[in-house]
Amino acid sequence: GALYQFSVFGIVQEGASNGLVQRCWPVFILVCLVLIILNLIILNFKRRTTQIKLSYVVIFLMICLTGLVYFYVSSNNLGGTYAFKLYASFPLEAAIFVFLAIRGIVKDENLVKSIDRIR
Repeated sequence: GALYQFSVFGIVQEGASNGLVQRCWPVFILVCLVLIILNLIILNFKRRTTQIKLSYVVIFLMICLTGLVYFYVSSNNLGGTYAFKLYASFPLEAAIFVFLAIRGIVKDENLVKSIDRIR
């Protein structure tokens, strides 16, 4: 009847002095990589095609992150059931928002191209 919590650093047993059950370095590295690429997307506001390419990479990495979290939780033989909370869906929601950002970037790119034709 122990309670386990999944975090970026690993699977932790609640109430234990050294509760770290399993480290999850790939999840931590993937989260850091997604954050770095998202910052690069924001800082590349003058290069819209680069933004679009990096955004597709981030969407792929967020889907991989969700699958990796599910893999770590379901493959652990801790002898209990698991339940996902609301914040477990945040990477998928963020991927949807990045897709909407891609649509906006494409519209901006088309607008800039149409203005260049007028000159």
